[in-house]
Amino acid sequence: MKNILIIGSTGKIGSFLLNSLKSNYYIYTVSRCSSDNFNFYYDFDKQLGDLTLLKKIDFDIVINCLGILPSSNFSEESYYKVNSDSINILASYINSDCKYIFMSTISVYGESIVNREIIETDEVNPKNFYAKSKLRGELLSKRQFHNYYIFRIPPVYLDFEDNTIYKRIIKTNFIEIKFGDDSQLHSYCSLSTLLTITKHV
Repeated sequence: MKNILIIGSTGKIGSFLLNSLKSNYYIYTVSRCSSDNFNFYYDFDKQLGDLTLLKKIDFDIVINCLGILPSSNFSEESYYKVNSDSINILASYINSDCKYIFMSTISVYGESIVNREIIETDEVNPKNFYAKSKLRGELLSKRQFHNYYIFRIPPVYLDFEDNTIYKRIIKTNFIEIKFGDDSQLHSYCSLSTLLTITKHV
């Protein structure tokens, strides 16, 4: 079986992928949980922990789900440490020819496009520390890994009871009551769809 490393395995996306993939792959994780044979402790904000044992494992796939969310009350320095600078730290321990997936965000485009679907070639215009640090994370991912995939995903939900969509209403589309400072049309992605795309890659 292939070796997969999931960074940020205790978060919403990381934990879902971990539980969904563990029956078919050898899954290793990096998180702030205590270290064991399959989890490596590291706090990227405080830059505490030891990742040296990662060098002994030949990873086929690395999935980076790490991230401080826009609703968190962290400093600008913390956003950049976790959402982007962490990639340089990881790259010093991981084989650079693995398949590398970086979970970025649709927020890198800003909030100005409201009358049509966002497409990949649209100009990026990040507005907050979260989006700016994720965009830098994309650039560092491209620099550090040869076989990279960038997922610019919208907010994800598990099902219709999920708290992620607690403040949305359903008409012909999902509508965000308040996103950033505006009331605007916005898109969403289910975790099951994200899993399908990840498996395809």
